[in-house]
Amino acid sequence: NPWAFWTANGRLFWDQDGYHYEYNFSTGQWQSHTWSGYTGSFKGSRVFKWNNRIFMLGGNSTGTTIYELNLSTDTWSEYWSGLPKSMRGDYLIDVKGRICANENCAPRLA
Repeated sequence: NPWAFWTANGRLFWDQDGYHYEYNFSTGQWQSHTWSGYTGSFKGSRVFKWNNRIFMLGGNSTGTTIYELNLSTDTWSEYWSGLPKSMRGDYLIDVKGRICANENCAPRLA
């Protein structure tokens, strides 16, 4: 699924539910990848970058927590918990419509 792909600092990931992979550019192979700090499953479409920081929306469509990634240790930590309702990536945009974590999102002009 193309919405499972995402990139950060020259690294390429594919995260779909409980399957997590990172592309090794040296070998040209996908390798199984393990994240720390978040034990649930998530889709790459739920990952977004803001102010050079990387976040993930709650893992699935019923999640009410936002996690932040420390890319140097590949560790997710809770950033914001207790959203009153679950949040989906297709509803996440900034004032100019430039942030989105969903495969159907497209940039919008202000």
